[in-house]
Amino acid sequence: MGNNEISTIRKEITDWVSELDDENMLALLNSIKLSQASSNDWWNEITESDKLKINQGLSDLKSGRTVSSEQFWDELQRK
Repeated sequence: MGNNEISTIRKEITDWVSELDDENMLALLNSIKLSQASSNDWWNEITESDKLKINQGLSDLKSGRTVSSEQFWDELQRK
């Protein structure tokens, strides 16, 4: 990627972010920014609630309490 292309992309992203109203998207972008600036392990940066959810998901996976992607989307479309 050349310098001109990088400058163009940077400006497009800056313009896009400056107009964002979606709090979830802004939070995601902020977490990406923080992860780039931090040398800490991300696990130490998340909330206890998020850690519990991740651990529950891992437990579900190990216990076979999962559904396929196809099943998930089929059930979602029925709602």
